[in-house]
Amino acid sequence: MKCEICKNHEATVHFKQVTGDEVRELWVCRACAEERGLDMQSPVSLTDFFFGTQEAPPPVPPDKDIQCPACKMKLSDFRKISRLGCPACYEAFREEMDSVLAQLQDGDQHMGKVPVRERVKFEIAGLEDALAHAVKIQDFEKAAKLRDRLHELRAKAVKPGMAAPTGGQARGS
Repeated sequence: MKCEICKNHEATVHFKQVTGDEVRELWVCRACAEERGLDMQSPVSLTDFFFGTQEAPPPVPPDKDIQCPACKMKLSDFRKISRLGCPACYEAFREEMDSVLAQLQDGDQHMGKVPVRERVKFEIAGLEDALAHAVKIQDFEKAAKLRDRLHELRAKAVKPGMAAPTGGQARGS
């Protein structure tokens, strides 16, 4: 396959971006990639480089360019290559990492992909725990709201021919 940029050389680099139902692909030769400033050894997102889906991060002011005490990586280096140098970098760049994670995903914990039916089970389990705690501390107004939400979820989770999700429901709810 010929390079899609110069149309002369054999394409040796393949980029593929999948967004929802849309798939974008680009085949280029090494010369065209390097000519446009792509360092083939760099761990920077190559898809972002070619498809322009990411803006360059703002430069780090010299007084804010902190350094990891273990590997000596600087914050400016992390922003360039989007990779950390060692486990200690997570703590050294905690503020930056929190900001990056907030942009990449919902919340600050990785939940993984969970089937819808399982998500409902997890939500029910969490609500049951919260309900038990609310009853324990005698916050009955909150307990009533949690109980009502549990009833809604259980009603939605029941389909014809299926048993309702069960769990350790607090007594009297």
